[in-house]
Amino acid sequence: MGARLRVDGSTIHLEPSDLRPPAAPLRPTDSRAAAVAVLAGLGAPGTTRVEDAGHLDRSYERLAGKLRAVGAEIAVTDR
Repeated sequence: MGARLRVDGSTIHLEPSDLRPPAAPLRPTDSRAAAVAVLAGLGAPGTTRVEDAGHLDRSYERLAGKLRAVGAEIAVTDR
Protein backbone atom coordinates (compact mmCIF):
# COMPACT_ATOMS: atom_id res chain seq x y z
CA MET A 1 0.00 0.00 0.00
CA GLY A 2 3.06 2.24 -0.12
CA ALA A 3 3.65 2.93 3.57
CA ARG A 4 7.19 3.88 4.57
CA LEU A 5 8.45 2.58 7.89
CA ARG A 6 11.72 3.20 9.69
CA VAL A 7 12.93 0.96 12.51
CA ASP A 8 15.01 2.56 15.25
CA GLY A 9 15.90 -0.06 17.85
CA SER A 10 12.57 -1.31 19.17
CA THR A 11 10.59 1.66 17.80
CA ILE A 12 8.85 1.69 14.42
CA HIS A 13 8.25 5.10 12.83
CA LEU A 14 5.64 5.62 10.12
CA GLU A 15 7.06 8.25 7.78
CA PRO A 16 4.91 10.46 5.55
CA SER A 17 3.92 8.72 2.33
CA ASP A 18 1.09 8.52 -0.15
CA LEU A 19 -0.86 5.39 0.69
CA ARG A 20 -2.60 3.71 -2.22
CA PRO A 21 -5.21 0.97 -2.29
CA PRO A 22 -3.85 -2.53 -2.91
CA ALA A 23 -4.21 -4.10 -6.34
CA ALA A 24 -5.93 -7.18 -4.85
CA PRO A 25 -8.14 -7.76 -1.79
CA LEU A 26 -6.27 -8.10 1.50
CA ARG A 27 -6.66 -11.38 3.45
CA PRO A 28 -5.24 -10.88 6.95
CA THR A 29 -4.49 -13.98 9.00
CA ASP A 30 -5.21 -12.64 12.50
CA SER A 31 -7.09 -9.87 14.29
CA ARG A 32 -4.15 -7.47 14.54
CA ALA A 33 -3.37 -7.77 10.84
CA ALA A 34 -7.05 -7.28 10.01
CA ALA A 35 -7.23 -4.12 12.15
CA VAL A 36 -4.09 -2.71 10.52
CA ALA A 37 -5.49 -3.48 7.06
CA VAL A 38 -8.73 -1.65 7.84
CA LEU A 39 -6.95 1.37 9.32
CA ALA A 40 -4.49 1.58 6.42
CA GLY A 41 -7.40 1.29 4.00
CA LEU A 42 -9.11 4.23 5.66
CA GLY A 43 -6.00 6.33 5.00
CA ALA A 44 -5.73 5.35 1.33
CA PRO A 45 -7.78 6.93 -1.46
CA GLY A 46 -10.31 4.76 -3.25
CA THR A 47 -11.53 1.40 -2.02
CA THR A 48 -9.62 -1.16 -0.01
CA ARG A 49 -11.23 -4.58 0.28
CA VAL A 50 -10.39 -6.71 3.33
CA GLU A 51 -11.62 -10.30 2.97
CA ASP A 52 -11.98 -13.03 5.60
CA ALA A 53 -11.96 -10.38 8.32
CA GLY A 54 -14.00 -12.41 10.81
CA HIS A 55 -11.06 -11.97 13.16
CA LEU A 56 -12.25 -8.42 13.73
CA ASP A 57 -15.63 -9.46 15.09
CA ARG A 58 -14.03 -11.76 17.62
CA SER A 59 -11.37 -9.33 18.82
CA TYR A 60 -12.74 -5.80 18.35
CA GLU A 61 -16.33 -5.36 19.50
CA ARG A 62 -18.43 -3.33 17.01
CA LEU A 63 -15.33 -1.96 15.24
CA ALA A 64 -17.17 -1.00 12.03
CA GLY A 65 -19.82 0.92 14.00
CA LYS A 66 -17.21 2.73 16.05
CA LEU A 67 -15.30 3.73 12.93
CA ARG A 68 -18.51 4.94 11.26
CA ALA A 69 -19.23 7.04 14.37
CA VAL A 70 -16.07 9.04 13.72
CA GLY A 71 -16.76 9.49 10.00
CA ALA A 72 -15.30 6.38 8.34
CA GLU A 73 -16.97 5.08 5.20
CA ILE A 74 -16.97 1.34 5.81
CA ALA A 75 -19.19 -1.48 4.54
CA VAL A 76 -19.43 -4.97 5.99
CA THR A 77 -20.62 -7.79 3.73
CA ASP A 78 -20.90 -11.56 4.07
CA ARG A 79 -19.25 -12.66 0.82
